[in-house]
Amino acid sequence: MSKNYYHKRIGYIDALRGFAILMIVFMHIEHFGFGITYDKSVWGSIIITFFLPTFFFISGFLAKGREQMSSISPSKEIWKKAKYLIIPALSFYALYYCVNKEEDFFLLFTKGPRCYWFTVALFYIFTIYYVIQLGAQKLSPTTSDILLFSISIGGLILYIGGTKFYHLDICPILCLTNVCRYFWYFIIGHFCRSHYSTFTKVISNEIVKAVCIFLFIISFIISWNKLAIQYSFIHIWLSDYLLWDLGTMAVIICFYHYRDYFESIKKLPHALCFIGRRTFDIYLIHWFFIANVNNLFKEKWIGITPNNILELSLVILFTVVIVSLCLLVSATIRTSRILGLYFLGAKDHNQ
Repeated sequence: MSKNYYHKRIGYIDALRGFAILMIVFMHIEHFGFGITYDKSVWGSIIITFFLPTFFFISGFLAKGREQMSSISPSKEIWKKAKYLIIPALSFYALYYCVNKEEDFFLLFTKGPRCYWFTVALFYIFTIYYVIQLGAQKLSPTTSDILLFSISIGGLILYIGGTKFYHLDICPILCLTNVCRYFWYFIIGHFCRSHYSTFTKVISNEIVKAVCIFLFIISFIISWNKLAIQYSFIHIWLSDYLLWDLGTMAVIICFYHYRDYFESIKKLPHALCFIGRRTFDIYLIHWFFIANVNNLFKEKWIGITPNNILELSLVILFTVVIVSLCLLVSATIRTSRILGLYFLGAKDHNQ
């Protein structure tokens, strides 16, 4: 696979990222704004199966391949990721807790990055990936892939075991629980891009599509009704991995199937792709607006039956408004190259 291949924009991937960030804002408004827990909302229970795994999948999908890694200094690459992920996250973390007059900034080291855990966990995942890729340069591509796959499986086992038998977050700043949980999806994304032609043939196969969507529906019914909860390990594996794998794959299948539409110049796909190129900005900024929704609705919503049309309509409305405000704030910050770099990780303020 050529190096330039990794730099090409893929319309349906940008659209998928845009859709995923919309779902993240939707979930945060529903949970933190309206106080509706995921297990009491059918909307939330469906969305949670794919919205975060999809982001880690795309991150692995777009990560630099083995050929690109051969001439890269690991320290420079890790510093680059720190500059584009950690520095913006810390900047917004400090700003968020100052604006909301909450806790001491240094609680970051005892309680972890909390609402900004995603960027910190992603940085650790990229670091592990780069170190392994660079350290395995003398190995064959197959051996390197087996090593990455084995580590991702190890993380999966640690997460499931940690959920039931022990506590993984002994040092919250390491985000160990989420690193173990999502490294699997990052590596799957890496494998799918490394073997892109095979990947697209598989997700284009009619039998694969039918089986994936059917199994997702069956798994969701079992999980939603807690039919396997008496078998704790099986329930965790089903709810947190199999269902998430199927949900993520079903969404990817749908976006790939309609890729021509998402790569067209029509207004809706164009807007979704633009949002997909601003996901990091939206993720960092939207928490400031979520706090206001919390003040407006959380107490008033208690006692109202969830999963109804009113809930769905209000959450969609607030999602559209908040994402629009985030894009406005993002555009303002990006007028400055320095602020764009250190607050949004923007390599170019015009990007």
